[in-house]
This record gives sequence, structure tokens and C-alpha cells, in this order.
Amino acid sequence: MESQHYMDAETVLATARSGIAPQTWTILPLQRAHLRRSVLNWGLLSGVGFILLIPAFFATVPSNFQAGRGSSVVTGALLLILGAVAFGSLGIALYDWFRLQHAEDYLIVITPDDYVKAERGRITHVPMEYISYITLRGIKIPTRETDNVRDPVQGIGMGPIGVGSFNRMLSTRPRREMKSAPSLAFVDTRNDKVVVVATDDSFGDLPSLERLIQINSDAKERSRRS
Repeated sequence: MESQHYMDAETVLATARSGIAPQTWTILPLQRAHLRRSVLNWGLLSGVGFILLIPAFFATVPSNFQAGRGSSVVTGALLLILGAVAFGSLGIALYDWFRLQHAEDYLIVITPDDYVKAERGRITHVPMEYISYITLRGIKIPTRETDNVRDPVQGIGMGPIGVGSFNRMLSTRPRREMKSAPSLAFVDTRNDKVVVVATDDSFGDLPSLERLIQINSDAKERSRRS
């Protein structure tokens, strides 16, 4: 049986932050520019939501709820939608603002032997040999015909790994339909727990990140069988 070579999470993170990580490691810090755009966009959407919600509330409550069941249902649904836009967008904007203010605490490190994700107050460590069922949801993947000029790893913060060869490996991907919120996750086979890698592009382009984890997972599986 092959001996285990994975490191403990703290050692992986310390090495990644030291600036002398091995060439085979990929280090992905939070992309501050992406978070700034996200805070701005969600903040503006929240503002629009409140601009619509507040006058709608005072114009319809309580009169519309006293005008009959049909009017109450329509008015209630409208206010719920506007409230979800206003408060939901505000929540996302505040969460991204918090991450932006503590960006140095967030980091994903992918090595041939380990997946490590550091968040504020939490560290997730899964040895590569226990990663399975890597799943990307809610993302449309362009085909070669529809996006033959776009860099597939645009936006991903690659570490010292060779980017050119990685780009070529990502040149062709099947198209997927957007049916749910974006997310990238895998299963930790030690306990069958679903590990969420990311739900946005704050660490890099999700399809490219998926492929990166898949490449290392497949390589680890081949090395175990040899």
C-alpha cells in the first residue's frame, strides 16, 4: 500500500503563504477586485429593491389586505418578492464586504496530495485521495464553437503551476444548463460529507477550479493504482 504523503492543514497554509511553495501547488487567494464588484452590484440591487419596496408597502398596507383575498395574495406576493430582492441583496453585499475586509484569512491551496481551504475561523482539509464526486452546478460551460477565443481560466489566480498547459487541458468542455445557484462541491469519502469549494468566482473561475481539482484527484488515483 502506498504511504500517505499529505501534510497537515496548518503546514500547507504556512508553506503557501511563505512564498516558497513547490511548483506543483496552486494557491488561490480571494480576488479582491471580484469582491469589490460584487459588493457594488449587490448593493445597488439592494438599493433598487428598497426604493421599490418602501413606497409599495405604504401604498398597499393595510388597504389592499382589506380589499379581499385575491388582492391580499397578489399584494403579499409582490411585497415578498421586493423584500427578498432588497434584504437578500443586502445580505450578500454585507457578506462580501466582510470577506473583503478579512481577505487575508481566506485561501485555497491545491497540491498533488491535499485540498486545503482557509476561511475566517475555519479550515477545511481533505487529502486528495478522499475527494470524489466533484460536482459543478448552475454554470453554463461554453463549447469550443461558442467561445473559441475566451481564456477558460480567465479570473483564476493560478499559483506557480504552469498556466499554459493548464489552459490547453480546459479548451473543450460540454455545455451545461443553468438550473440552480452556482456552486462547486465534492464528497469527502472518509465520512460522505459534501464539501463546498465555492459558490462564486471569488477564488477564480468555477469551471477552471473544478477541472483543477479533478486533474489532481485523477492523478492521485492513478498514482495509488500504480
